[in-house]
Amino acid sequence: MRKLLFVVVLATLAWVFVVPSCGTKFGCDAAPARAHADDASCPADSDQAADDAIWAAARLDTIKDEHVTTGLFYDEDGHQHDFVSGRDDDADRAVDIGRDAGVFPDRGHPVVVDHVEIKVAAAMRNADVLGGVLVINNSGGPCGLIGGSEVQPVSCRALVPELLPRGATLTVWWADKLGELQSTVFSGGTR
Repeated sequence: MRKLLFVVVLATLAWVFVVPSCGTKFGCDAAPARAHADDASCPADSDQAADDAIWAAARLDTIKDEHVTTGLFYDEDGHQHDFVSGRDDDADRAVDIGRDAGVFPDRGHPVVVDHVEIKVAAAMRNADVLGGVLVINNSGGPCGLIGGSEVQPVSCRALVPELLPRGATLTVWWADKLGELQSTVFSGGTR
């Protein structure tokens, strides 16, 4: 009887400490008996997430009511990283990373680092992540992208590719003012 009790306790501890540590990939809920890649509603990798509008819409639904621009970034392994616009520790890190990369001047706090997209590009450079997907709740699009507008030299849209690691791609998903899902891809490689 003691051996059985010991086995039950050991199995319960394993369940409590091991199974939850598996976490979720690409923001999908994980069922303990099912692998993420087997779930048709969950991308198997960042390339699939970059092309999956249904998945992106589901992620966007979780942040649509946030009052500031909020982003859910998924790295190549499907781990979620949350970012918000504004001056915070992520913005300060982006300044340092951008300075090291020669993107930002040695002094001051460029306002552009308060953008979610810049923070993500800096994090990708810092961790040498070559592919990722970002879902944002800003109906103006990444960096306030307005269709057809010219990219200004020191704008967020111009600096994201500068900050991304060489050869990296960042796909950004958002819903426009009409609620239509949109995406664009930023490519690194200029620095």
